[in-house]
Amino acid sequence: MIIIRYGELALKGNNRFLFENKLGDNLRDSLKRNKVIGKVLKRRGRFFIETLEQCDFLKNIFGVTSYSYAFSCESDMDAIKKCTDGLDVKGSFRVSAKRIDKNFPLASNKVEVEVGGYIHDTKKNPVSLKKFETEVGIEIYNDNTLVFDNKHQCVGGMPLGSASKFLCYVSSELDLYACFVMMKRGCEIVVATEDVDCSFLDNYSYGYNIKKVKPGDFEKIANENECIGLVLGQTLGEIESLSSLIELRPLVGMSKEEIKTEIEALK
Repeated sequence: MIIIRYGELALKGNNRFLFENKLGDNLRDSLKRNKVIGKVLKRRGRFFIETLEQCDFLKNIFGVTSYSYAFSCESDMDAIKKCTDGLDVKGSFRVSAKRIDKNFPLASNKVEVEVGGYIHDTKKNPVSLKKFETEVGIEIYNDNTLVFDNKHQCVGGMPLGSASKFLCYVSSELDLYACFVMMKRGCEIVVATEDVDCSFLDNYSYGYNIKKVKPGDFEKIANENECIGLVLGQTLGEIESLSSLIELRPLVGMSKEEIKTEIEALK
């Protein structure tokens, strides 16, 4: 079982379900593209993937903040303790429990104490609540409990396809990063470029197939592809209008050195 966590979109109001539905669709697309056999489930502010396969590609799905590979067991203290036997607890550790099922007889802090004591006795690892090397997570539901010892950080942002579509003019690596920033905000993009390799963006395009076109009349291209504006990778000292469209410059507050650092971190 894989636990999928999302952050920013959880703050949405009455339309939150639209963003969650889009994220669910993108997760299913990621499984399909990577030929992973699994099932995507949603429950109480979480998505779950039922699979036995490794899914490192999850880190590239916009909207996902982190994921964990977890063991599933009955919501029973003896079963929960036994489930921790399969964890790879390295060095000092602490236990963090979340009791989603409020009918569970023990409070979260009591679960942490009991399970922490069991791990200490069986694995001989020292307990440290502040300076720990491993955090053992426990999420207790009414029908099962999930136990994990890992949390993989992801790209975050908003689900791709949850915002408007934009035309992106790409003539350099800076423009390419501007595309990435817009995709992270949930925008679908149409890329207009002559010879820049844009395959980097395909690694993050779950839920949408990026269309690539030749540069030309930007107004016409935008209209044909239902784009509401033009995205440019220009920084503060390079601002130049290229069309009569709404023009967005998401990198305007960054230096070229900062942009290059961000790009290298993504490679």
